[in-house]
Amino acid sequence: MHDVRLMVVAGLVCAVGIYASFAIGNHAARANGSARSRWGIVSIVASASTAWATHFIVLLAFKPGMPAAFEPVLTAISLTCAIFGLGAGVLISIRVRQRWQLFGAGLLVGVGVTGLHYIGQAAYLVQGTVVWNLALVLPSVIASLPLSGLAMVAVGSRDRRIRATAAPLLFVSIAVLHFCGMAAMTLHFDAAKRFPDNAVSPQAITPVVAGVSLALIVLAIFGWRFDLTAKANLRHDRRRLRELADVALEGLLICHNDIVITANNSIEILSGHVPGTLSGSFVSSLLPGLDISSLPEREEREMDLIGADGLEVPVRVLRREVALGHKIQTVIAVRDQRERLKTEAKMRLLAFTDPLTGLANRTRFFDLLAIHTASRRDRDKVGAVLMIDLDRFKEVNDTLGHAVGDIVLRMVADRLQSTMRMDDVLARLGGDEFAVLQTAVEAADNATALAARIVKIIAASPFMLDGQPIHLGASIGIAMAPDDGDDPAELMRNADLALYAVKADGRGLFRRYDPSLDEKMRQRRAIEAGLRL
Repeated sequence: MHDVRLMVVAGLVCAVGIYASFAIGNHAARANGSARSRWGIVSIVASASTAWATHFIVLLAFKPGMPAAFEPVLTAISLTCAIFGLGAGVLISIRVRQRWQLFGAGLLVGVGVTGLHYIGQAAYLVQGTVVWNLALVLPSVIASLPLSGLAMVAVGSRDRRIRATAAPLLFVSIAVLHFCGMAAMTLHFDAAKRFPDNAVSPQAITPVVAGVSLALIVLAIFGWRFDLTAKANLRHDRRRLRELADVALEGLLICHNDIVITANNSIEILSGHVPGTLSGSFVSSLLPGLDISSLPEREEREMDLIGADGLEVPVRVLRREVALGHKIQTVIAVRDQRERLKTEAKMRLLAFTDPLTGLANRTRFFDLLAIHTASRRDRDKVGAVLMIDLDRFKEVNDTLGHAVGDIVLRMVADRLQSTMRMDDVLARLGGDEFAVLQTAVEAADNATALAARIVKIIAASPFMLDGQPIHLGASIGIAMAPDDGDDPAELMRNADLALYAVKADGRGLFRRYDPSLDEKMRQRRAIEAGLRL
């Protein structure tokens, strides 16, 4: 039997003590230096005192039906056991982050409370004998310990709602341990049994328990004040930081671990989220693949931001650490990279594109030719290079001007493009020189067929400009890979030799390179050298 009024008092003391312990513990976490250690010790003592006072108030509420007393040494040991057990669990929980580690710390807390309970039970003396039912003792421990472990896991959770369950879980853990433990105890009256000389009566221990309970109430008031002050300071700091962040043009996320504390207007606009909805969300849901702990401070990293519409936005992120409300918070700067990437793409396009015709330029053509020759060696591909020179184009520039010549070159590029297959690459090398790279050629006939089409389409009809016909022709030199060369420079040189031979033979034709052209070129150079002498 229990005194219901004292049981209610025990429940209130337990609840107030747990609140005081958590509140003082949070204050210790916010403090720095020696203050952090001092308040940490106060939190541990408050936790142990809560369990101790609750236990002994319940024992005082118990009506054994016979005289009862307390053994003072075991009573003191029970409190010491609680202090060391809870202290070890709390200290470990501060230094670890994994759930299983937090659960282990909670088990230590549970062991401390269990030691307190059963050593305290041993300190409870009655005029008779006590018989324990182990079938109830073991379940009381087995049921209580996991609840303590879960309470500590809840304390370390990032989710505020889960953290709120820590105190109720610890309360239930203590209650389960006590009531199951009390049910396991059977008392048998023995009129001949006497209490030891150092036994303390319930009336004598009541003021001690009352004093501890009063101290817990005072600590709870302190903790409540600390909580109010901390929350007010945090709200002030967040508001001030949010005002400063909103001035910034780049997106800013203020985070604690992986949780967004607040976000500025720029990141809300960039991500397409409704203002205020990013707070409380996970950073990893906005920036997949970002591990804040592994991101070096002040080092930019490129990644994709997932907007509210699910689309990816290329960004650069930069991490900084700031003190906010006595806590170190992480600020993630998010910079929109869409305009930069567009500009870089345009620059790359200009670097590899002929600005007049929009075709590939000499650099791009040579790069593609190098890629093809390298892959051809691996896959035994056949390729062809066609060097094209316009006949009579110099006359257009000389008589009609370069502006007209540029217009004509664009018209020529359009005609040439109409003869290309999907895999062919057409480029303007400069002036009136064009080139074609055929990457999927089954035989030399494919290249000569293309050359014939080009010669025909250029000469078939004049280019009309303001009603004035402009007649042009095309001369083409062909080099086949690998027969005529297996190197980009060699292929272009040999195609150029074939082109030179065509122009020497009368123009408006095409010709494939053959080794005899090297000898002819050597002889020509020798003659030119002799004439200069």
